[in-house]
Amino acid sequence: MKSNLTTKDFHNERLSQGKGVSVINLGCARNLIDAQTIISHARKKGQKIVDLEHCDVAVVNTCGFVEEAKKESIDTIIDLLELKKQGKIKKVVVAGCLAQRYSTQLLEEFKDIDAILGVQKLQKEGMPSDYSLTPKHYAYVKISESCYNHCRFCIIPKIKGKFTSRTFESIIEEIKVLDQKGVKEVNIIGQDITAYGMDLYKEL
Repeated sequence: MKSNLTTKDFHNERLSQGKGVSVINLGCARNLIDAQTIISHARKKGQKIVDLEHCDVAVVNTCGFVEEAKKESIDTIIDLLELKKQGKIKKVVVAGCLAQRYSTQLLEEFKDIDAILGVQKLQKEGMPSDYSLTPKHYAYVKISESCYNHCRFCIIPKIKGKFTSRTFESIIEEIKVLDQKGVKEVNIIGQDITAYGMDLYKEL
């Protein structure tokens, strides 16, 4: 069975030695930030970011929160594996929430997946990214991951793991960099931003 790869392992494997990497992002704005992180790491390793028609490695950043999103993610994986079967791309990497929640099942069901990159491993690679997928005038800044609550209807804590806040200093530094780039609007996001700092500073 194929092993799970961290972002670092993914790039050390040199999956992209030809045309480049294409990243398909599905889901929410928090996923968008994770996609930016994947792209940033790829660029730092000298890999080209290209569209799907010109790539040899396709990375799909999935969502696994609601049924409709899971279906969209599965359909995209199937489409990419069909392109691989046709020889149009060489490798398929599945990242994101669906990959975190169903990594074993995905590898059993879709044996041609080349690597799984769960969100908890991606989170350890850190932020911010030097690549933006938003228009130049605004950006998202993620200040925390996961949630303290364990509501019966919500799977987020099981997918994201333990609630973690970024340091206040790292957030301010990222916003300063965005300001220098001409960003006019910063959107602060997280699964539960009202709990920000409780793990680090023991207060809101």
